[in-house]
Amino acid sequence: MLMLLERIRLTWWNTGLTPPNGRSRGASNSYNSCFKVLDELTSVSELIGLCEIGDDDIAALEVYASLNNWKLLPLLKKTPSNRSYFDHAVLYNPQVLEVEHYEDIISVMGNTFLKAAQHIKLKTKSYANPEFNLFISHWPSKVLEQNEQRAFAAQVLRLAIQPLLKSGEKVVLMGDYNDSPHSNLMNVQLQSTKCYAAVISSLHSILYNPFWKLSTGEKGYTHLENNISSLSVGTNYYNGLSPEATKWQSFDQIIFSGNFLGGSEWHLDEPRTRIINIESIANLFSDKNSHVDHFPVTAHIVRP
Repeated sequence: MLMLLERIRLTWWNTGLTPPNGRSRGASNSYNSCFKVLDELTSVSELIGLCEIGDDDIAALEVYASLNNWKLLPLLKKTPSNRSYFDHAVLYNPQVLEVEHYEDIISVMGNTFLKAAQHIKLKTKSYANPEFNLFISHWPSKVLEQNEQRAFAAQVLRLAIQPLLKSGEKVVLMGDYNDSPHSNLMNVQLQSTKCYAAVISSLHSILYNPFWKLSTGEKGYTHLENNISSLSVGTNYYNGLSPEATKWQSFDQIIFSGNFLGGSEWHLDEPRTRIINIESIANLFSDKNSHVDHFPVTAHIVRP
């Protein structure tokens, strides 16, 4: 039996605590819901990327991290205009990882500063201290039809990661991209795909997105299925009907450079990649005291 030397479990979650407009949704009991989810995530993760975090949330999250022997890296960086800010934070297990903020990926589109990503450096505390480049993002809203801004953010992020890919560095993207894995923005402009053959043919260019496949679900309809709606999958439920005629949106994704598919000593463990759509989190969607409206997503990388 093949033994694993290392496993790193990466998780992403849009908390819903403070929307990008910077106005906290308040109510201290909303933290109870948040912490219930984090209790689930810290038991199955070494690192958790978070978005929709505001200034008012940092103190509560730092207390939570301390009580659980984790660390919080706040990343609430303002743009040069001071009108918007990155709403990210990273929770991580300091027994396993060293985590540091490296740079903010910001570009100007007209009078707007677009926040494409924040570049985080990860090092394991194991043999040789391997390093990973993590880019976390929360892109402009699809509901508000900010399509041009998202497209520009994809182009800016692609330009930022290209030198790293060419040099063979390990790159992981995670975030709420407010677009589907199969969209033109994610597939063509960011150059992420579901196709193994395409990735393997261009290990230093094309990214692999396992959430493309997960966005369609594994089960199909038969006359034996009693609950048809349960066949739909995604990370966020839209009460209306999106332009793509969907209710479940797969906006939250974790994406990998091609060298995680056999091009290095580290590998994506795709069977462990999933949407964490467990009942205890699903129940919070309809709880009037909760602001939780996204399922987390997780992916594992391993060194055999």
